[in-house]
Amino acid sequence: MSDNTNVILKKYLQDLILELKKLKAILEFENTKITQGIIDILEITNPKKRSNCKFNQQLLYNHKFMVKNTRTNTRRN
Repeated sequence: MSDNTNVILKKYLQDLILELKKLKAILEFENTKITQGIIDILEITNPKKRSNCKFNQQLLYNHKFMVKNTRTNTRRN
């Protein structure tokens, strides 16, 4: 392949990777919102299990922390 073709392909792949990262961020955000919504519903519909809901909130916090660290680690690469 010519150098020009390689440059075009490299730019296309960089743009594709950027779009995939944006999509991943959107999906992670939506997943977090849905999970929080489920926890909120459980707190309303099943108040006896509040301790379980607090556990789920801790899981949600841990998930956010892991996602944040994953993003930081990917940016370093």
